[in-house]
Amino acid sequence: MSYNTNQNKYSENTQENCLLEFLDRYVYKRLYASVEFNPGKEVHFEIDIPNGTEKHVIKGQLTKSAINKPKDSFSFSVLTNTEPGWFVMPELDTDVYVLAFIKQAKVNSYGYMKSFEDIEELELLFIDKREIKNYVNENIYDAAMYETAYDMRSKSTRSLFINNAMYLYYSDALADKPVDLVIKKFALDKLAYMHLLVTKESIKELV
Repeated sequence: MSYNTNQNKYSENTQENCLLEFLDRYVYKRLYASVEFNPGKEVHFEIDIPNGTEKHVIKGQLTKSAINKPKDSFSFSVLTNTEPGWFVMPELDTDVYVLAFIKQAKVNSYGYMKSFEDIEELELLFIDKREIKNYVNENIYDAAMYETAYDMRSKSTRSLFINNAMYLYYSDALADKPVDLVIKKFALDKLAYMHLLVTKESIKELV
């Protein structure tokens, strides 16, 4: 795999590179015989499986407030600027979401990692896209969620609860005025078909 190292050393892109290289070295090379990394707007790994391939999309909690203090939920993009977010974008070819929570890492005085070796403990949830879509669509369909996100933005509504495990959240202070679907981790844990705790020394499957 190759990684972009021509980024500001404290940028979110660099934090993403740290996560990707850690996953490459300490997770995917241990779990799978063949991994093809396809750089692009969305980070895809193509995994060989007995009946073909799976397309994995990596999403991580990479803000400095989440490193070493993982949040109890995960945000899925519904609306950004005037475009559909990646969770409701129909043309995004995805089979599996891999959600990463950095539980322990060495950080500098700015709260950021400088190398993939700074990651000491990583929690991963592997969730089939169909499973999470079915779960969400039992409560709200993508089209309705997208329309609701626009309505929240126009009315400056900060949050709208869908059930006790998920809600829509409007971040009006950010430049692209995003609306995200926030799903609590206890619900995501139940949806995951693989739940791992990873260090440089080992991979432990959580139940």
